[in-house]
Amino acid sequence: MRFFLFLAILIGFGCATAMPKFPADQSFVDFPAAGNLERVTSARVGDSVVEKAKFFKRPAKLLSSEILDEHTVIGTVTLGPGKYKALYQLKEWTFYEPTAGVFSKGPGEFMGNAYGLLASDDGRYATGYALSGATGFVRHSYLEPEDIVLISDTTHVDVQLPSIKQELVYNGRAESIIRFMYREYKNDMARPAFTQNLVYDLDQGSRVVFQSVELDVVDATNTEIRYKLLSGFPNYE
Repeated sequence: MRFFLFLAILIGFGCATAMPKFPADQSFVDFPAAGNLERVTSARVGDSVVEKAKFFKRPAKLLSSEILDEHTVIGTVTLGPGKYKALYQLKEWTFYEPTAGVFSKGPGEFMGNAYGLLASDDGRYATGYALSGATGFVRHSYLEPEDIVLISDTTHVDVQLPSIKQELVYNGRAESIIRFMYREYKNDMARPAFTQNLVYDLDQGSRVVFQSVELDVVDATNTEIRYKLLSGFPNYE
């Protein structure tokens, strides 16, 4: 038992308190960029003429190849290649959990808790796993330099956190009438209650306005629209 404690270190608060989750950064993506009066953008029927997406991303580690940690008395820990996202942070250590589709395995799997990668503020790495209830994690011995060179920094879009997307889709032209459809998605699922069909008459002018979106139509056919985007969707919480 004394030998096991030397190779596997328990880091945690105790049974009652869960570890703080590593904070995710909120980001927005706009397509196309608005406000450039010289830029003409084109879209075909069924394509978005303007869209905004909000998503959350976390720091992550990318393993370029498989890592085998054989320096534990409980057996070999295997971390497969792929992304490991920052999930918990405690003291100087951050626990990186394997993302969907990334294989990791260790003896017994400890009641379903996935093995992952631990990284310290001073550049050390180890294998380990989070305890049930996220009250701490178990860290095995430090990884060797030949394993560390397989690890690089990257980012991961966390699909488990709420994401929202807004888009205005071109639906074609009949005579002077052009049609659009507004759609919203939450966590990649369409929200029917937030879907609207929109109609504009080019005989009344080339300006299309919907909510905060404003675009100037340069040309439109039943298959394609060319336009200048004056303003897009706002950022939202």
